[in-house]
Amino acid sequence: EIVKAGYKNGILSLRYKNKLSSIFENMQLASSFIEQLKDSGYNEIVNESMKKVYSNDNYRITIMSEFDYLIIVIAEN
Repeated sequence: EIVKAGYKNGILSLRYKNKLSSIFENMQLASSFIEQLKDSGYNEIVNESMKKVYSNDNYRITIMSEFDYLIIVIAEN
């Protein structure tokens, strides 16, 4: 469930509530999106358990896990 979204100065921010946090970790829920990024030519910049960053020539995508929220931030390079 998306609980907050915003767009300002070329930055899109999305916050999703993980209602299944007792079963699935946030990064598990984002795994198919992460695979799509890799398949689309994004380079992995940061790979931590709670934060992942991918980049290509046009965009930088940050995926973060915070409590039972999954946060995705897409910014123009």
